[in-house]
Amino acid sequence: MNYKLAKKLKDAGFPQKAHNTRKSSATTYYKPTLSELIKECGNNIGILGYGDLWEAVSPVRTNAHYDASFITEGKTPKIAVAKLWLKLNEKRTKKVDN
Repeated sequence: MNYKLAKKLKDAGFPQKAHNTRKSSATTYYKPTLSELIKECGNNIGILGYGDLWEAVSPVRTNAHYDASFITEGKTPKIAVAKLWLKLNEKRTKKVDN
């Protein structure tokens, strides 16, 4: 995971911990583990690898039904799940703002 993605997670509110923290030009950022990313995404997450890419999938629930799924891609499972967390967090933030 690169600095840019880790910074996006931090800026979006991903929980920051003391271990696994790196510094990049005076900015501290946290690189979560795959397990932490999956835990924060919640239940019903799927990870699928094919070729050079990995996909992370999570159903989106509105009311009592699953209407659609978010699918994100990355070069590693960790990157795919980090992008999925950002996507899910974006949806949660929009619900709170409305």
